[in-house]
Amino acid sequence: MRKFLDRLYLAGGVLGAFFLFMTCALILAAVAGSVFRFVTRSLDEFAGYCMAASAFLALAYTLRSGEHIRMALILQFFHGKMRHALEVFATLVGVIFAGFMAYYSMKLCIVSYQLNDLSQGIIPLPLWIPQSAMGIGCTLFFIAMVDRLVCLLMGLPVPEDQSDARTDR
Repeated sequence: MRKFLDRLYLAGGVLGAFFLFMTCALILAAVAGSVFRFVTRSLDEFAGYCMAASAFLALAYTLRSGEHIRMALILQFFHGKMRHALEVFATLVGVIFAGFMAYYSMKLCIVSYQLNDLSQGIIPLPLWIPQSAMGIGCTLFFIAMVDRLVCLLMGLPVPEDQSDARTDR
């Protein structure tokens, strides 16, 4: 199960990196269009969709890699059982918020699909397409948060603990 989850988080991170690259490529194409005087329709809109996709799809990978900003400033003052209890509490709160975020972003995507909601740009795009990246990314993040909570409760190593050890010195 661990290998599957890590590969799932890595897939989200790779997709996030791809959409970040696409954001850059679309912005460069729009700049080139204005310099060389050719029409670039809705590239800024698509770049915005790619930027949102890159941010949401990479959430789970970033959490698993220990790169999220966490409560390290507060947790450094606690040790032992108190620190563990605070980590469990903070992760539980994170699971709740990530669950709401995943549920409502997927619900938004489904409602947009049902209503055939289109973007307002020059090129009408069904909004469920860019919203699905947000829903999938939030769902992956929820899974990663639950995974972290289970690891903490079972006493299993949590990968970002190594990064905490680096920064606490």
